Amino acid sequence: MSSLRRRIETVMRSGPDENMGLTGAVLRLVSLVYGLVMRLRYKLYQKGFFKTGKAPCMVVSVGNITVGGTGKTPMAIYLARLFNDWGLNVAIASRGYGGTMQKQGGAASDGKDILLTPAEAGDEPWLMAVKLPGVPVVVGGDRVKSANLCASQFGTRILILDDAFSRLAIDRDLNLLLVDSQAPFGNGHVFPRGVLREPVEFAARADAVIRTRADRGAGQAALPQGKPVFSCTHKPKGFLEYFPQKGTSGPKIVRHSLDDLKGKKVAAFAGIADNQGFFDSLSSLGVAVLERLSFPDHHAYTLRDRNIIVETAIKADVKALITTEKDLVRLTGWDAHGLDLYALEIALEFEQAQKFEDFLKSKLQIGE
Repeated sequence: MSSLRRRIETVMRSGPDENMGLTGAVLRLVSLVYGLVMRLRYKLYQKGFFKTGKAPCMVVSVGNITVGGTGKTPMAIYLARLFNDWGLNVAIASRGYGGTMQKQGGAASDGKDILLTPAEAGDEPWLMAVKLPGVPVVVGGDRVKSANLCASQFGTRILILDDAFSRLAIDRDLNLLLVDSQAPFGNGHVFPRGVLREPVEFAARADAVIRTRADRGAGQAALPQGKPVFSCTHKPKGFLEYFPQKGTSGPKIVRHSLDDLKGKKVAAFAGIADNQGFFDSLSSLGVAVLERLSFPDHHAYTLRDRNIIVETAIKADVKALITTEKDLVRLTGWDAHGLDLYALEIALEFEQAQKFEDFLKSKLQIGE
């Protein structure tokens, strides 16, 4: 099974070649069918066979067109803080992937209290709820229902849709497409031959394209013509420790500077879309990473996983563990057996922040 998985991952990165044999042929066929289905789906929305709902507030969609991470959660947090600073009543609606409330829907936070657990809300919505006091966060697969809830209960004026580029069932005032700077569209093929969720021409639905991790360099893929393009980087901000508290105010967060862990011997682990990028970031910050453990994206850590991580750290004679914020959310209250447990905090920085803000104000008709 692991051999087959490696062959599929090779195809998704670079496309099948004459040496891929049956695996490549099957992936080409499945991708062809998948692409046709996605084009038919889009046509049915265009013709009105599938309905697109209207929200009772302004809607800004943040999403990507590829499988994997492009920084949607940091972008949603960035926008929420920005709109909040502008005096707008803002909320976030997320699908709540991996949470038990995804189908039913509900508020993960009312802007004052944390109302759901990470298991109920999903790791990313819960993380946003913790990091955004004053901003309601709701979850649920029905985005129109979420928008109505935000408008009626929280008086939301502007709603940020997290991971919604391909969610055509709700209209939006602004469609922001996030792409990885190095490989915006992977190998140019749809899943499973490539990493595209939709055929690449649908990227033209975007009102603007945001190149994330721009400090890693730019790929050769052509971006949609006539669309504004902005660039941002993911900057390490510090290290966090989460400590559970009674009640619904969320965890107690202790912050450490980037210098506090410089030279410290640690074991690092992650279950995100780009584990290697996380490990490289730690090394670039001067952290002595003696062991690296990788898990799948959105991994649900088990007792066995914890034992493996702790035993690996003890054998390496390190006193601390470091992971990502998304992973730490899933481990709140986790017994690390005397080891310190940190998360690397990441924040977005735009290369031309004022230009991006001016664009937002113009498109959304927001006054000074």
